[in-house]
Amino acid sequence: MSCNDLTEILKISLDNDGRLIDYSLKKLTCDRAVADSALLLDILKGRTADEILAVSIESLSPEEPPKDNTDEYLQVKHLQAVQSGLEVLMGHREGRSDNHCLIDTISHGLEGTELTARIKFDFQTENIKSCSEIAKEKIDSQK
Repeated sequence: MSCNDLTEILKISLDNDGRLIDYSLKKLTCDRAVADSALLLDILKGRTADEILAVSIESLSPEEPPKDNTDEYLQVKHLQAVQSGLEVLMGHREGRSDNHCLIDTISHGLEGTELTARIKFDFQTENIKSCSEIAKEKIDSQK
């Protein structure tokens, strides 16, 4: 897969009460974090899936609004990724290839439930530069 692929891997861990323990959002091609791999974990941790699905970007952290458009974009991306994964996990949406959330695995054990999914958002992709595009721009600017 080329570095131009914007697909991401979402991993969600819930405890046996359905509360978020952990999540991560990383690039599929290089396993690098999308900003911080768990950008919203401090805010979402301990909430149930239903509580997270009810969260809006405006209600996330009113005392600490996004610093700039990039920060806001990344918060929206993380929130929508987690919400999409939870919607599929709870049966509100199908996790298949024609949706932006494609389930890879769901497992349940003594520790709780884990979901791994591929996420591909179509919004704002024209404004996102891949690592290879950024590297090319740096090389071109040095000429």
